[in-house]
Amino acid sequence: MKKLSIVIMIALVVALAVPAMAATTNNLKANGHFEIENDKVKDGNSATTGEFDLFLNAKPADNVNFYSELDYTYDFANGAGAGNPENLDVYEMWVNIDNAFGPVSLKAGRMYETAPDGILYEFDSDDFARLAYANGGVSAKFGHNLDTDNQGKVVFAQGSVKDLGLADEVTVNYVDDNDANYDGYTVKATKHHNFGTGTILFGDANDAQLIDLGFSTKQLLPGATASLEYANVEEGFARATAQDSVLTDTALTTTAGAGDVTMIKPGVNFNITNKLNAYASYAMYSSDNAGDHDYLDTGVVYSMANNTSLEVELEDNSYDNAADSTTITTTLGVDF
Repeated sequence: MKKLSIVIMIALVVALAVPAMAATTNNLKANGHFEIENDKVKDGNSATTGEFDLFLNAKPADNVNFYSELDYTYDFANGAGAGNPENLDVYEMWVNIDNAFGPVSLKAGRMYETAPDGILYEFDSDDFARLAYANGGVSAKFGHNLDTDNQGKVVFAQGSVKDLGLADEVTVNYVDDNDANYDGYTVKATKHHNFGTGTILFGDANDAQLIDLGFSTKQLLPGATASLEYANVEEGFARATAQDSVLTDTALTTTAGAGDVTMIKPGVNFNITNKLNAYASYAMYSSDNAGDHDYLDTGVVYSMANNTSLEVELEDNSYDNAADSTTITTTLGVDF
């Protein structure tokens, strides 16, 4: 409760200070997000957590931007005396200087950086110094970690070119992560059609390869869209542990001796009304040596009021060589 009191006090101080600061300068903005989430496992336990995120954004100069995200979480199921149910995290805190070196911008601090589709890397709340350049349809960025003594060298780079004719955009990414002991690259091409968008991504990391093909339609029926994704990944294709991609939705890609893994994933999305949305996807994973895994993800999102939503999500996992599991997650969130 002591940490909770401190966080509430900080939030009150910020809430009282922001109007006064805004009165003297229009360069500071503050907003936040709060949500309560309950996970219920079929034939198992449930867990409820609360999360409060505070976002601060300031522009001390026309070409300088400061941003910070502070996240506080509380595990309601982990009551008093049951370990440490609270966590306060500086998720992001960085400063960006446009045109710091001619046309090149500098960004330094704790930030979020990801490769397309999160497949090659996803640096989630990591500390970097990053250079970036953009001019018309050409952009590039290069990042190097700040803590080389404890992590070793961590480097990422991205280059993108638009309007190439055969492809509307081609993006190349590279990573050399000594901390996670992997390096590799990906190339992704995107093509927009009048009926949808197609993508193809090829990757190579730690001498293993991956190919990912995707297509998402424009509106097929009033409020309805569909998607289809295919992926094949060789055993040993390394990736950042925090990345959010088709690779991390199954344990088969990290099971020793599983061999290559293939995935087919159709999905649909329905805007039933301007307040109610429904979605569903069904990923079918097949491995050379460790059996299959089917993953159903479906749910509804209801807008209860402005900036307030209720989401109910069902995730069902069916395995050949492991126990099946079903989880229902209910989340009430508000932005302010």
